[in-house]
Amino acid sequence: MNNSISKETSSHYPADCLKKQTAECVENLSLKTDSDHADEKLQAFLELAKILKEQLSAKDFLNRVTRLIQQRSGCKCVGIRVLNELGDVPYESFVGFSKRFWEAENWLSYHCNDCPCIRVLHGEKETFNRAMLSDNGSFYCGNIADFCAGLPPEAQKGFRGFCIRNGYFSVAAVPILHQEKVIGFIHMADPRADWIRLKTIEEVELLTPFVGETLYRFSVENELRNIIDFTDDAIISFTMEGWVTHWNSGAEKLYGYAASEIIGRPYSMLVPSELYGEYQTIGEMLRKGENIQIYQTTRMGKDGRKIDVSISLSSARDIHGNLFGVTAIHRDISKSKLMEAELEKAHRLESLGMLAGGIAHDFNNYLAAIMANVQLIEIMAAKGKPVEKYLRETITIAQNAAGLTKQLLVFAKGGAPIKKQASMTELLTRITQMTLHETRIQSKFVFAADLWEAEFDVSQLSLVITNLLNNAAQAMPGGGTIEIRAENAVIDDESPCLLKQGDYLRVTLTDTGEGISPENLGKIFDPFFTTRAQNKGLGLTITYSVLQRHGGWIDVQSVLGKGSTFQIYLPAVRQPRRRMKPDGEAENPPRGRILLMDDEQMLLNSMGELLSDLGYQVELTQDGAAAMTVYQQALAEGKPFDAVVLDLTVPRGMGGQEALGKLLEIDPQVKAIVSSGYSNDPVIADFKKYGFQQAIVKPYQVGELHEVLKTLLRNPEH
Repeated sequence: MNNSISKETSSHYPADCLKKQTAECVENLSLKTDSDHADEKLQAFLELAKILKEQLSAKDFLNRVTRLIQQRSGCKCVGIRVLNELGDVPYESFVGFSKRFWEAENWLSYHCNDCPCIRVLHGEKETFNRAMLSDNGSFYCGNIADFCAGLPPEAQKGFRGFCIRNGYFSVAAVPILHQEKVIGFIHMADPRADWIRLKTIEEVELLTPFVGETLYRFSVENELRNIIDFTDDAIISFTMEGWVTHWNSGAEKLYGYAASEIIGRPYSMLVPSELYGEYQTIGEMLRKGENIQIYQTTRMGKDGRKIDVSISLSSARDIHGNLFGVTAIHRDISKSKLMEAELEKAHRLESLGMLAGGIAHDFNNYLAAIMANVQLIEIMAAKGKPVEKYLRETITIAQNAAGLTKQLLVFAKGGAPIKKQASMTELLTRITQMTLHETRIQSKFVFAADLWEAEFDVSQLSLVITNLLNNAAQAMPGGGTIEIRAENAVIDDESPCLLKQGDYLRVTLTDTGEGISPENLGKIFDPFFTTRAQNKGLGLTITYSVLQRHGGWIDVQSVLGKGSTFQIYLPAVRQPRRRMKPDGEAENPPRGRILLMDDEQMLLNSMGELLSDLGYQVELTQDGAAAMTVYQQALAEGKPFDAVVLDLTVPRGMGGQEALGKLLEIDPQVKAIVSSGYSNDPVIADFKKYGFQQAIVKPYQVGELHEVLKTLLRNPEH
């Protein structure tokens, strides 16, 4: 038995056991009518019972028992000695012994065979052939000097006689047992001869089973505490009100607080402010007596660092079943989260490699077609033949190539949406007509009369609808019907959707195709999963990614042989968008002076000519510094620009964001459009936050830029 008894361990003998054993003891003592000191035994037991009912540390418990035995026996010196794992029997509590005696005697070993006390530990029934033992194995002697003198000469040589040399004549050793195993003994000594008698020993023997049981429980608790204290996990206890009561070494390592710094302080100091709502919800569950299985969250260390942890919580109850606290186990999962992120990155890079291979193949085909068409145009133009057909084909091929780059950006977690409030019915109608016009599939539209609008990236949502319509068309090679429904939806606590509560626009596409098998239904959003050889298996992956980035959701239901239903949700806007006022310029839209800045000279020249052809007055610059000079000069000459188009990234010069900052200093009313090929840049996604009025993503056609300019020039509030 380990005698490393923690001072923090608290005693509370199980109430039901104590009640039962008290009743048994009273009954046994009352039956012994021939015992003239039954009342004294009962009194001693009842006093011990009072001690057992109290919440005491191990040390305090042993001190109280030592003083009780001293008081009841009248013996001057009493000590409780407990056998440890090294075989020593040190005093865990004593009263009356001199410091000199205690220091010399404390080293006594279980392996020593020259002391009657150790014979008691061994459980021997005789001591040096002299029968001075009780029926329960206690050694007692009223005059240890006479006892020693009566020993055979050989035995006297091996007898320590330490009590005699210190003036103690009456001595006793009462074994402390647990489950019939001796784990220590109560040492009694007095300078008076014949002071310790059998009735004293019997009274003490009545108490030792309870002392043994309690010592054993303390030992187990201490071993458990050592396990708790030396585990790498943080183990924290706190009251139902949230005050920390226990903080192990694992918690110190994880959070940086020493136990002395945090015990008695609120557990909530570990909770980041943005997660306080989660903490309150968990608290309510614990107050109801629920245990919380492992869940992942974030906590905050002493240095303010946020730490990813998994936590399990269990409510603690007292012997009456009342909740009095909570024990939490925190495990640092920062490394595992990092490993997960790295594995995800590796998987994504592998996927991108596969995607890049497919896209490179398609891109080369598009480039080959463009080069062939350009050569045809040269040949046909030289012969005076029409070239419009080849020009249109070249534009279409370039648009398809641009679509490939958009898919690559979306799949690579780029392509942050440039959201604008728009009509979903207009988008659905236009994309459906474009996608299905050469198929044998009929479309049926069902739009709610009071349909809300939504804020979305028109280009990305067009891709989503196109992907869903293409999938439906491929599922109906012989023709069929697609119903396209748009309606309002309010998500609340009872909704099965994995969405925040609020207003949503729900679009439902239902086909009458071949359906999806149950084993494939859970895989359709996985990258590169496809059941058709001609597909790359990215359409639905991209669809899922786009909707997730819009704060939306997608769901699918399918019956094999009957068809599939896809539902998409987008956060809705109840307030209708402000429409442009009719200004009588439908056939002659507004024109103005435009400053176009881009570091790519070929694009700059081409777009400048195209805008000029549309009636704009265009000035061209290749970086932000030049744009600032030209803009300032135009103001000075009284010929201000109506709008500026700024390329966001200029590798060898001032980019658009810095340039706009300078231009705002010159003219706070400047109207600026940001342009970039990096659609995942936060400036593109949230352009108004950075001072721009509009944004456009490369590659774009002049018609797209023209529409953005018309919107900007027609609306003064921009």
